[in-house]
Amino acid sequence: MKLLIAGDWHGNTNVALAAVKKAEEEKIELIVQLGDFGIWPGYSGMSYLDDINFALQKSNRRILFVGGNHEDYDLIESWEKLNPRSTNGHVYVRSNILYI
Repeated sequence: MKLLIAGDWHGNTNVALAAVKKAEEEKIELIVQLGDFGIWPGYSGMSYLDDINFALQKSNRRILFVGGNHEDYDLIESWEKLNPRSTNGHVYVRSNILYI
């Protein structure tokens, strides 16, 4: 399996979508984002996740991410309590975005 390793997107939709496009072009199945993914509260944070997830669905790819020091951990903790988990124990944030 080919991986694309990334980090420090800080909620930048254009950077995230470029990574998804690169993964598709290079036939990379999985993007692993290593911190400061861009988990923000409110509409802009949800829109960011929705836009990325839509691109991931279209290209049949997934992102696994770990939290960085600039994430909204209140939101992440609520997902850990309420959202379903994969068979590996990762938390679904969106259908194609999982929190490790």
